[in-house]
Amino acid sequence: MDPILLQLILFGALAAAANVLGGLILFPSRLHSNYKPALKYLLALGAGFMLAVTLFEILPKTILLWQAKHPESTGNLYPPMLLLLAGYLLTQFFEHTIAPHFHLGEEVHSDHVISARSAYTGVGGLLIHTFF
Repeated sequence: MDPILLQLILFGALAAAANVLGGLILFPSRLHSNYKPALKYLLALGAGFMLAVTLFEILPKTILLWQAKHPESTGNLYPPMLLLLAGYLLTQFFEHTIAPHFHLGEEVHSDHVISARSAYTGVGGLLIHTFF
């Protein structure tokens, strides 16, 4: 087996194990309830970081890879941008149909805040995200 591939698999498995271990430590101990006010700021920081990585790292590299693979279409960036848009729309589709949720500021009743279906879908999505 290629040593670089083996190294990538090991680092991926280590990151997945750390993610699962953190969840197993945090939730049964109810430690997260002590830091609930700070969670929204950590979530905002993480979302901003992921958005910055997408816009300043992944998108330019995607354009360079597309131009290297298709040198005849140097100015034609419609296909990679359409793929990016399709990925975003697919995410929105899954968020609003498979795992329905609400946004802050909407009028909701306390019994509709989160359904068991949404919780199971979220846990399943996190498991898939962790290992792949």
